[in-house]
Amino acid sequence: MNYLEQIVAFHRWKEVNPLPASAIALWYELMAICNKAGWPQEFTVPNAVLQSYAGLSRKEFERARQQLIDLGLITYKKATRVNQAGKYSINYFPIVQKGQREGQQEGQQQGQREEHRRGTGRGTLYKQKLNNILLPHPVHASEVDPVLLYQQEIGPFTDVIRDDFLDWLDGGYFDEPNLIMIEAIKEAAVHEKRSWAYIVTVLRRCLQQNVRTLEQFRQAKAEFEKTKAAKVTPIHSGRRQAAANGEPTWQDDPPKSHYGRLEV
Repeated sequence: MNYLEQIVAFHRWKEVNPLPASAIALWYELMAICNKAGWPQEFTVPNAVLQSYAGLSRKEFERARQQLIDLGLITYKKATRVNQAGKYSINYFPIVQKGQREGQQEGQQQGQREEHRRGTGRGTLYKQKLNNILLPHPVHASEVDPVLLYQQEIGPFTDVIRDDFLDWLDGGYFDEPNLIMIEAIKEAAVHEKRSWAYIVTVLRRCLQQNVRTLEQFRQAKAEFEKTKAAKVTPIHSGRRQAAANGEPTWQDDPPKSHYGRLEV
């Protein structure tokens, strides 16, 4: 089961099946717990824990759970004992496998890549509607899930950030989008700039330098650090000297006069 594919499918589904915020929050928490547990058919979690994670009162929680049950999104088996947690199961969305619309998707992505290379057009990153996009499968099964990594290192998703996050992953900007996103999140965490805005800065820099794979990402960073180190005096080192000189780091926004500007 692919966590990101389920999130995208849920997002598309709720566009035509409006849900209250409480039910949406509960579904996301159940999905996150199920993912961490390894996608079991049933999993046990205390209702008090779910209620706390979703930020709901008891009445809001019970109402949201019943709404998800009525819509066939989840099932719930109440425990037979007083001090025992109930069992939940998630009814997954069917996913169209990669390849069934390969030609159409590749044409959309190629056109998008050309527009970004030219730097012309609408002045903003071209956004495809989520219901016309299929997420690529992870390049390596052992890689960290970028969604979970973001939540652990940066914080919870807002609706706007979630949409942008998924667009960067499935918009065709990179050949290895999951791996590039993971590295961008790590950069934000390492430099103590834990915000979505900083991650977008790193991703924009990748677009400007035509960095499309993890290997290219690491090469670009290494080359930048090597060039910068050549300018460093013995008194200062690395980022400290660059900061003292007012020089941009590899992750910082490129000067407008040199690169122009991309909007998201």
